[in-house]
Amino acid sequence: MKSISVKVRKTLMTSLIMVIALLTVIAVSFIYIQKNEFIELNKKSAAELENFTDNVMYENIRQYARDITTACGSIVENNYEKNSSKGDSVADYLLSIYGNEPDEAQGGNLNGAGFIGGITEEKREDFYRLGSVRDYIKTVPGYNSDNLDTLDIFVVTESGVVFDGTDSFLGEDYGDLRNDSWYILGKEAMEPVWTDVIVGSVTSQENIDYVVPLIYENEFKGVVVVSAPLIEIYNTLLNIDFEGVIDVVLTDSKGERVIGGEGYAIYDVENEGDVIFNREYCISRYDVKAAENTVYFIFDVSKVLSAVNVVQTEINNMNNSINSSTLRFIMTAVFVFICIAVVFAVIAAVYSKRTAANMVNPILELCRKVEAFGKGNMDIELSDEILKSDDEVGLLAQKFSVMSNDMKDYLNKITKITADQERFKTEMEAAANIQLSLMSRDFPKSKEYSVFAFMKAARSVGGDLYAVFKINDENLLVSVADVAGKGIPASLFSVRTKVYIQVYGEMGLKPSEILERVNERLCQNNDEMVFVTAFLGILNIRTGLFSYSNAGHNKPVVIGESTHWLNSVNSLPLGCMEGIKYKDEFINLNKHDSV
Repeated sequence: MKSISVKVRKTLMTSLIMVIALLTVIAVSFIYIQKNEFIELNKKSAAELENFTDNVMYENIRQYARDITTACGSIVENNYEKNSSKGDSVADYLLSIYGNEPDEAQGGNLNGAGFIGGITEEKREDFYRLGSVRDYIKTVPGYNSDNLDTLDIFVVTESGVVFDGTDSFLGEDYGDLRNDSWYILGKEAMEPVWTDVIVGSVTSQENIDYVVPLIYENEFKGVVVVSAPLIEIYNTLLNIDFEGVIDVVLTDSKGERVIGGEGYAIYDVENEGDVIFNREYCISRYDVKAAENTVYFIFDVSKVLSAVNVVQTEINNMNNSINSSTLRFIMTAVFVFICIAVVFAVIAAVYSKRTAANMVNPILELCRKVEAFGKGNMDIELSDEILKSDDEVGLLAQKFSVMSNDMKDYLNKITKITADQERFKTEMEAAANIQLSLMSRDFPKSKEYSVFAFMKAARSVGGDLYAVFKINDENLLVSVADVAGKGIPASLFSVRTKVYIQVYGEMGLKPSEILERVNERLCQNNDEMVFVTAFLGILNIRTGLFSYSNAGHNKPVVIGESTHWLNSVNSLPLGCMEGIKYKDEFINLNKHDSV
């Protein structure tokens, strides 16, 4: 007579081997059937992709030109802004010392100074009061007093004193620079201004100057000039290393070419972002916002085509590589699957033997106990005969007894945990409702504008927030922000941020001032170093002027006649550091524009 253990082991082994063999045959057959279909599908996809690439070749060239133009234009814009920041820095320094008493100790050093029409008492007083600006000019990044051909910075006062960062005395009867066009332009504008190309009266070279008027107590005191040679600006444009750019043309605010290759049909490019083709080259345009100049980039079409053709070559190479890899993968998959099947058969044999060894003959009573336990009777008591048995049934009975006791403890714990989780879920839902209630929902309504908002936290609560409210009858404040992190800590920090924006926004401050004050408050007691990115703007409902400031947040998108990113200066998020200054920027929104 064969024991139950032997019968069970034999039955399990036979069943498992048959299942493994069947699965192996099915899997291998399926892999081979799919192999040819996969290869043909890959070839077809590659051919369609290559055909698509041919069809959009010239559109790719246009997009390549647009992308390179945007990248190059950003570099040009940044160079202009660097020069303007240098001029603003020197002007700020001068205005900070204008109220000081004259320092006669300056009289012993006339280097870097000159006097228009001779030295008078008024000029001497300006010299004594402002003489330290010469040392400040020397500290301006990029300024080299030994090489003014790349960058020149100087000051001309209304009284007739000239300052720069050189170590040479400019003379007691210096030429009257106050008659130069850039000086007159700055005096009339009464605000920072870029000039068109000007021939320097001293250097006789062509420059583009950034002129900052010095206004102290509502009185014009002179100008600060940052003079950048035109040839340096042009060389900078040519040195922007992008594939296919063969020339650059720069025009002034009147649209007249000032430097760059001639013979290109640049005036056919009417708008920024347009790309035109002309025989062997194409032209794109970028408008420099800072200086009202326009830069035209000339691309060699053959070089751009070669860059695009690389994509087709890579597609073909990729197709061949995929075909080879597919064959290798299929063969490897078959081999691995067979190995896995063999290993699984061995494991199944060992497992079936162990399972059969744990089977015992007197199992009926244990089955009844198990059935009762399954129906919910946790108070299971096995007979001493079964528990003290020295065979497999006894071991199984002991394990079952321990399991029943553990199960009772487990169910008690589960009941308690479930209650705690339900309570926590209820509290989190309440926190989420409270957070949503703090957000603006009853938006101001007007025929001049419409406001829409949506927020969905990654968890029950989070650190996203927005605020929309009218400051007064003429101005509407809008703001979005995102706290670093998620969950309750981010939610609490977002509430602080929302409250501060509401408080300072209702004071009628500028966007930058609101962010600066909110930043100071968030930095206080911020031991966890939590920070928040924020964008805040104020719309003048009557004029459509949208003033805004950005604290490290994603740039918004303006959707109107065209879609573009809303330009904003990159700044640190709120809560990172005290004393951060933010910049106000402006844009006029037209009817039907959306932000």
